[in-house]
Amino acid sequence: MSLQIVVVEDTDTVREALVGYLQTCGWTPRACTCGDELETVLAEQVPDVVVMDLNLPGEDGLSLTRRLRERWPAVGIVILSARASPPQRAAGYQHGADVYLTKPADLLELSSAIRSVARRVLAQAEPLRANDWVLDLRSHTLSPGQGGTGIALTATETSLLKRLALAPSQEATIDTLFDDLARLSSDEPSRNALNIAMSRLRSKLSQPLGVPDCLKSLRGFGYRLTVPLRVRD
Repeated sequence: MSLQIVVVEDTDTVREALVGYLQTCGWTPRACTCGDELETVLAEQVPDVVVMDLNLPGEDGLSLTRRLRERWPAVGIVILSARASPPQRAAGYQHGADVYLTKPADLLELSSAIRSVARRVLAQAEPLRANDWVLDLRSHTLSPGQGGTGIALTATETSLLKRLALAPSQEATIDTLFDDLARLSSDEPSRNALNIAMSRLRSKLSQPLGVPDCLKSLRGFGYRLTVPLRVRD
């Protein structure tokens, strides 16, 4: 599995050790020390996976993680940080991390986490299978991969489905989905408006997809998409 990886770490010895190890795995790592350097790398090429420290000069790793997830939902993000408390780890996942590992890093665990995350990332690039459903972001439709009548979606429904389809485990927090809803709404939406939008979307999709609980509510967290979708720009 050939992977493009970016390591964001401001401690020289740690960064150099990580890059050297990832090279021995047969991958192509690039190194950054801060958010500004990461922006430069992303302007040249979007990687498959980003390994992110949190204590960075300038913009911190949590903020960078959230921006990465919003701009490139399919990119894999592995946080590697000395912040080890449960609330700190939870914040990492809430900001969009696929995996949260604590320092000092076990390199075998790190490489295993990267492989696991990469499988999700690369799955979107695989050829369509007959039973796949495709979310078309331009036409705002959800269509069976083997052809047939598509389901017309609103711009809001398309955005919510995209967020879920490309999220780790196809799960997204209430805050993340609410931000999508607010961005596309002319009025200031409420959290109840999000629940109503998700309920209507579930009703619209459950019969065509053949899965009554295609959008599952996760109490205290958000929602999970239970049917794999392929996203097409």
